[in-house]
Amino acid sequence: MAGLCAGTLLAAEQTEPSEASAVRARPLVLGVVETAEPSFDDNTVRPVLKAMQSAAPGTQIDVVRLSSATFEVAVAQLKPDLVISPAADFLRIVDSIGAHPIGTRKTKYAKHPSKSAGGAVIALASRTDIQKLTDLRGKHIAATLPTSVDGMLAVRMELAERGFDNRQFFRSVRYLGYSMPNVIESVLSGHFDAGVVPVCTLERIEAEDLIERGALRVISPKSDDDTVCAHTSELYPDLG
Repeated sequence: MAGLCAGTLLAAEQTEPSEASAVRARPLVLGVVETAEPSFDDNTVRPVLKAMQSAAPGTQIDVVRLSSATFEVAVAQLKPDLVISPAADFLRIVDSIGAHPIGTRKTKYAKHPSKSAGGAVIALASRTDIQKLTDLRGKHIAATLPTSVDGMLAVRMELAERGFDNRQFFRSVRYLGYSMPNVIESVLSGHFDAGVVPVCTLERIEAEDLIERGALRVISPKSDDDTVCAHTSELYPDLG
């Protein structure tokens, strides 16, 4: 699930024992890209921390929160030892910084780690005028980030594949970041016609009773066996 940034760990393996001890004496740094996913720390971050602690007993491990919007710059400055990030973000640092992947997350919601991330367009269940993706032409949309492969980027690709000019399709798109309530609350309140969230977000927050079940629904859900969650876009690799 985490991508290894070249540098610290590799250096420790190649130095003399005394030098390696000095390198290992400093804290290890785990960079974590923020996400709207409920229980993300419990289900993803803590298991990775536990694995790191098992691999390096007694070593202090610092967790640094990162944003997709400033991901490449932050990684270049902080030089974390491991990174948990969306696949699209990770690709941005493969060549520029020299990171390499060591795993991809697979959740209970997906059959394959390569097909478990994507965008779900949500709207109020009461909005009978919005039944399919094309009904959102000229509407106001809320989303996380413009570069999010599990959000608006995936939906724009979906629109392009259907032959639409995705840059002109919506009347407006407001990017609210990954803080959990933002997109969900903006749709529930009626401030936006629809919102784009990562696949399985709606199912997760309903399961945790964070919103009333059935208040929101996914627009133009695809029918496939890759995930148990409703999704509007195609599916892509999960966190790496």
